[in-house]
Amino acid sequence: MVGQALLDLITRDHETDVRRLNTQFGLSGNTELAEHIPPHTFVGNLSGAIPGDCVLLMGINPFLGSGDEFQRMNVDLPTCCIELWKKTGDINAFEEWMDFQEGYFLSDAYNGKHFTKIGNLLGRRWFTETYDAYDEKMRSRMVMHHHLIEFDVVPYYSKNATFNSRELAVAMETDPALIAHMNFIADIIQQVKPRWIQVNGNGPTEVMIECFIDGDVEILNDGPSLRTEIRVGHAQIGNARIPVLMHKFLKSPNGPQSFADWDIIWETWANWLD
Repeated sequence: MVGQALLDLITRDHETDVRRLNTQFGLSGNTELAEHIPPHTFVGNLSGAIPGDCVLLMGINPFLGSGDEFQRMNVDLPTCCIELWKKTGDINAFEEWMDFQEGYFLSDAYNGKHFTKIGNLLGRRWFTETYDAYDEKMRSRMVMHHHLIEFDVVPYYSKNATFNSRELAVAMETDPALIAHMNFIADIIQQVKPRWIQVNGNGPTEVMIECFIDGDVEILNDGPSLRTEIRVGHAQIGNARIPVLMHKFLKSPNGPQSFADWDIIWETWANWLD
């Protein structure tokens, strides 16, 4: 479950890495990356994913939450696992942490406000067998558990970090922590062979275009309003070249809100993929 690329990332001195990145990007206050939390690497059933039968969802960096549950699962658990590995050198020290990340979409820590809509949208169009096999309460979560892996470009937490996309693109090729992280993302892609990478919102879209897109970006819209406008292209990550779907933020009033909007977007996307 813990391959070399992931091990190289999670056993780095993340406090030193974060301090360096905060200085490099001029982050402070609410934009500052949190030094005390190990990197967020992914959520989703990575070891159980069927190659070619899942989607990657890309964010910029994870949100710095609060409360006992966040502290227990995102700070205490990974920190204890890392410390145990340092003492024993046993790769099984990370088992509980990896089990949490792989089972996230079915766990009590699941953030339904953030994820449920995307699971329903993917399930209704692309993963109908899984979607139709479960009741309304579980169908979105099961679609994501079986067919979605989420990752962030910067694996460190903040309340409201902002990055200059061009500076971030440079850092991803020069900063050792971000290089290690991207090596792990390339490993994920090699393992699960995703159908595409999905990007939600203008900020992540800008990062995707600046940091990963190889070739042209097309703007497509087969709907009657700007809500259904999408950007499409191919990302080069490691040795893989992957289709990318970039759309407006799901929670924005200017974004695609209804199933009718998404019926149009999915048809546009399917036609482009063909």
